[in-house]
Amino acid sequence: MKLIIGGKAQGKLAFAKTLLPGAEVVDSGSWKETCREADASGERGASDDGKAGSRQVIVNRLHLIIRAELTEGRTPEEILRELLRFADERGACLFICDEIGNGIVPMDVFERTWREQTGRILCGIAARADAVWRVYCGIPQQIK
Repeated sequence: MKLIIGGKAQGKLAFAKTLLPGAEVVDSGSWKETCREADASGERGASDDGKAGSRQVIVNRLHLIIRAELTEGRTPEEILRELLRFADERGACLFICDEIGNGIVPMDVFERTWREQTGRILCGIAARADAVWRVYCGIPQQIK
């Protein structure tokens, strides 16, 4: 499992595609459908011999997936568990997340909560990740 963070439109997805060429890209619009398909098939990225490890997936816009899950009432712990399970059941999984914790603190309670919980979830992913990069102006810097 790998994690890429950085500001909006900084080249994170382009860099991710160099790390996992040919990987399926899942984003906030297709996340639920991808999870439902995996649940229905029972495969979750399993190879022909039944072992996990054949399906490469790039999960783009993780911050929006987390937002949607929080909106549905899921706890940060539940979200992190699902993301880690999703990654564990893939051959290779790379998460991409915009940095959303910088700048002016929002007045809206949910917006503040979303930023804080996204940061906590990213800490959990980073702790388990094999590698973590930050991309700025299209330049990747490995931080783990």
